Amino acid sequence: MTRIADLHRKWLEDPNYRAAYAALESEFAEARRVVAPDGFVRFEVFRDGSGGFRWRMRAENGNEVMVSDPYATADEARAAIGALKDSISVAEIAEVAA
Repeated sequence: MTRIADLHRKWLEDPNYRAAYAALESEFAEARRVVAPDGFVRFEVFRDGSGGFRWRMRAENGNEVMVSDPYATADEARAAIGALKDSISVAEIAEVAA
């Protein structure tokens, strides 16, 4: 079985993938900040008022944790969720001084 993390490392060799992934770093950082490794999270894809597609992350209690920037298609929004989930699965948790 192929692991997503292994595919991600391979895909990072593609400059287009690497650029798209890098553009999402602020969203990955925010997700790492708020999602515990064993926490429940729900992602929702929706069309916003301007016709773009966004995703939002909800915590177990239903609170909205974060909302993405708009994407041209729902598939792009879902791909961003996938990249975010992959990033979280290999993310480290670090404590930093305020």
